[in-house]
Amino acid sequence: MDIKNAFLNGDLIEEVYLQPPPGFSVPSNKTERDIILFLLYVDDMIITGDDTVGISSLKQFLHRQFEMKDLGALSYFLGLEISQDSSGYFLTQAKYASDLLACASLINCKIVTTPVDPQTRLTPLDGPLLSNATLYRQLVGSLMYLTVTRPDIEHFNLFVAVY
Repeated sequence: MDIKNAFLNGDLIEEVYLQPPPGFSVPSNKTERDIILFLLYVDDMIITGDDTVGISSLKQFLHRQFEMKDLGALSYFLGLEISQDSSGYFLTQAKYASDLLACASLINCKIVTTPVDPQTRLTPLDGPLLSNATLYRQLVGSLMYLTVTRPDIEHFNLFVAVY
């Protein structure tokens, strides 16, 4: 779901109660219920769980409070492509990685095992200054996000060549 004009709806005056996630102890005076998971990132949200009636009620409540758009089944969120079949959910970041390569003008680059000699010691005085330091910062930040969301590539050495 997407909230329109999210930054215009910032005041929260009521108390909010949450149920702790699985693995945390729940006080004995609380009873188990169906689960609704609610993830909010700025003005985008994911609502999921096994309580379809509760999810529907939550969506109706949110629609009454805010101007919102229901985007339907989750397929893309924060660079993650999501698909589902009977065996479960599948996540990929092929589009995110491809867009990152395009941004860096590296779509047609040749793949090598190690693009620089591991014994090379670089200093701030090596090579020319970057023509676009902002682009470099954006690429480094994007690579950091990619390694956080893809722990299987986290320990690879990533080098960005800027020409």
